[in-house]
Amino acid sequence: SMGPTYHVNKIRYVETISKFRSLQELENHGPCIIKGLANSWRCVKEKSWTLSSLRQLYGDKYFFCGATYSQRMGISNNVDEQIMKLSQYLDQHTGKMSQPNNNSAISTDSNVLYLFDPTFEVGTDLLLDYDLPQIFNQYQHDLFGITSQNNSLPFNPNYRWFLLGPNCSGSILHIDPLYSSAWNTLIIGKKLWAIIEPSKDSNNSIDPILQPSGSLLSWFHPDSLNIMVQHINRTRRVYIFEQQPLETVFLPANWAHAVLNVEDSVAITHNMVLPEQFSQVINLLNCELCKELSHIGNPMELTQLRESLVKWMAWNRINGK
Repeated sequence: SMGPTYHVNKIRYVETISKFRSLQELENHGPCIIKGLANSWRCVKEKSWTLSSLRQLYGDKYFFCGATYSQRMGISNNVDEQIMKLSQYLDQHTGKMSQPNNNSAISTDSNVLYLFDPTFEVGTDLLLDYDLPQIFNQYQHDLFGITSQNNSLPFNPNYRWFLLGPNCSGSILHIDPLYSSAWNTLIIGKKLWAIIEPSKDSNNSIDPILQPSGSLLSWFHPDSLNIMVQHINRTRRVYIFEQQPLETVFLPANWAHAVLNVEDSVAITHNMVLPEQFSQVINLLNCELCKELSHIGNPMELTQLRESLVKWMAWNRINGK
């Protein structure tokens, strides 16, 4: 086959994260791949996140699964979300050797379930298997740190997920809500990413020409990527790249992204909303309270979230934080 003809920006590799003094500095740097963050994690040293180890450890535990969609922060446009025993999930959905670029393989991904669990810490030791990289360990100052420590709030948005994605599963093009940035560390497998710079006037929505019409596989087909890149590449950066094991993708707020697992993959991802974005989140909660954000919480919960953010910002101003 001819291989891609489109011109894309080269994703930057960051060999040492310590060159960034703050998360905001990393955010300004744009999307990148950070090397080496996971090398000392328990799941890497003990090889406990291979499919066979996970089966042995947690085969009888139930995990959340859903069709190939964006399920972040409770978003699900999809009735197929279900819980399933890990052993059953692995039997039914992994180990299929079809290659995404092989036309005789699965031509649709609608039947591929993606294990995408925001409550993975319940009844497992998975939370002990990885360490928050120092630069991301500022959770007490980010939106989810504040909400998870503040028990008077009626709800905590999901902000971390354990991901087990079979070959051909993934997430359609989407923007993470509430101005959140994310990091995603791959432990086994391979993921193909497409990341698109926000347009100056996008007001946080995705250009209709980029919206997937068919399956995720057809969206990632070189011909459709070509059309997309030609459409936007003159004005905005586009990154299309493969993530390898032990690499961490850092994704700044408001960048649209789609991800295709090209091998059975196991990963961990966290979202964060930096204090620099809080005033924007407050505005968002103001004007879109009832319509756009119903998948994150009900209007009363969102109003309380807004009030707690306003209080938090005022407290920090008074105390010179």
